Amino acid sequence: EYIIMLECEEADFGEKFRERVKMACKLFNEKSGKPFLVEISLGIAEFRPNISTDIQQVISLADQQLYEAKKHRKKSVSRMNNEGA
Repeated sequence: EYIIMLECEEADFGEKFRERVKMACKLFNEKSGKPFLVEISLGIAEFRPNISTDIQQVISLADQQLYEAKKHRKKSVSRMNNEGA
């Protein structure tokens, strides 16, 4: 797991970032010729830094989002594996 902090004022940046990463994985998988797929789960927490920002709380929120995304991806992968069998 990695933490990336980005400064951004753009509205809806979290969703746009998630879609860009998803598209990058899709393009890699289509062109790589590798016998495996690259997938990623993201947990995104938006915040405005100030003197009272509790960075541990921000990280915890992003972690919760990450594990929800992982659960959803595992269910999706399981369905695809079962349907393809």
